[in-house]
Amino acid sequence: MGTSGDDAPEADGRAVHACVAAGGVAVFKVDVGYAIVGHGEAAIRRIYEVKSRSFDKPCGMFASLAIFDAVIDKRRLH
Repeated sequence: MGTSGDDAPEADGRAVHACVAAGGVAVFKVDVGYAIVGHGEAAIRRIYEVKSRSFDKPCGMFASLAIFDAVIDKRRLH
């Protein structure tokens, strides 16, 4: 990502949302490193494959696409 300007975080958030909503996998910087996110079985499989991670070793998962949508929509209101 890496857009510039005052609207960069919102634009980056929209790009991540669009990628994940379309079944893709997105990587973005967070305070403690980087996050890799996806939604749906195919995206989660890609995450495990990219990380060379065994399915016996769970990855951290959070929320749902509905919650992701709500967070993005809420940011648009403010």
